[in-house]
Amino acid sequence: MSFIFTHIFNVRTVIVLIFTIIYTVLWFRQKFSYWTRRGVFGPKPEFLFGHIKKVIKRKEQFFQPYYDNYFKYKHLPYIGMYSFHQPVLSIHDPDIAKLMLIKDFDYFQSRGTYAGGVGDPLAANLFNIFGRRWKILRLKMTPTFTPGKLKTMYPIVEEIASKALDYVDGLHKDDKTVNFSDFYSKYAMEIIGNVGFGVECNGFKNPDSEFYIRGHEYFDHKSHYWRLIRAFAFFAPDTFDSLKIRRISSKIENFFYGIVKSTVQYRQEHSVTRNDFLQTLIELKNENSDTEKENMECTAATHLPFTMTDVAANTMLYMIAGYETSATTGQFAAYQLALNPAVQAKAREEVLGVLAKYNGECTYEAQNEMGYLNMVLDGEF
Repeated sequence: MSFIFTHIFNVRTVIVLIFTIIYTVLWFRQKFSYWTRRGVFGPKPEFLFGHIKKVIKRKEQFFQPYYDNYFKYKHLPYIGMYSFHQPVLSIHDPDIAKLMLIKDFDYFQSRGTYAGGVGDPLAANLFNIFGRRWKILRLKMTPTFTPGKLKTMYPIVEEIASKALDYVDGLHKDDKTVNFSDFYSKYAMEIIGNVGFGVECNGFKNPDSEFYIRGHEYFDHKSHYWRLIRAFAFFAPDTFDSLKIRRISSKIENFFYGIVKSTVQYRQEHSVTRNDFLQTLIELKNENSDTEKENMECTAATHLPFTMTDVAANTMLYMIAGYETSATTGQFAAYQLALNPAVQAKAREEVLGVLAKYNGECTYEAQNEMGYLNMVLDGEF
């Protein structure tokens, strides 16, 4: 009797498995016909992955498939691609891109990235959100990035640059090799911690600085689970959002939220202000609170609830925008200068000449006059 039951169970299992496989194949086939049904040409997608199989296998960077297909099909105004089952329209024609980014931007505000929310509140920053909330927040945060505002933050950056120079001089004095990858990672994180979060990381003196460790971990998780979750959130944001799964580990989230909350509370309790990015977010939060207290009428076009969670989420914006971009730029610039002694000598000559005009001080105005050095950083030398 048990043999018969086991046999029936195994047969049912096999039948269910076969139907599951058939359904999955047909489902993906239907999804992968999206662009064909609309008359849009595109390279043939691979089962399950679409056009991102090599990305998932960590053999290519996120945007490499789109980059490669642009050059392969740049004679076409656009092509249809797939990120897993999600259809992606890859625009090649600059005139169409301008229409989408400028004239018809109201219809193309979403970046197609995970916007955060209940499952992952710190992801709900200006980089990820879209629609009305993005539009209002961008309007309110735009003054943060004006030349005048950046100039007020510059002394903080200059002080950190001096500490970085002392750190490198100390290594040179002790005949130690400078690991430029490590150096620029610490340098960028030190600026982000000071300007974005309002805290000193002391990464040059303390290699075990928790801010540096957690910040580095935010971008490069050692756990395969979190790497898979990040990839899932990036390539299937709608599905990920509906499942309300955390994209950031609670350990990292609690650390950064705790720093922001304690720093904001300290500044408010002791009436401390500072010319940094965090102060701008605090002012947005206070502005929102004052509006509620005074029962002022705010139109739907300008009103935006801005809580402590929003403050913390947008400090992470500074982390996202500033860490890897700045660190990688510094690393590549140092490498290229080492490979091109003549370029290095010309850049050094310009720096010394400009500093001589400003009594040896690298002021905001001085670094703006270093045109050739900026060309080096932009890779245009």
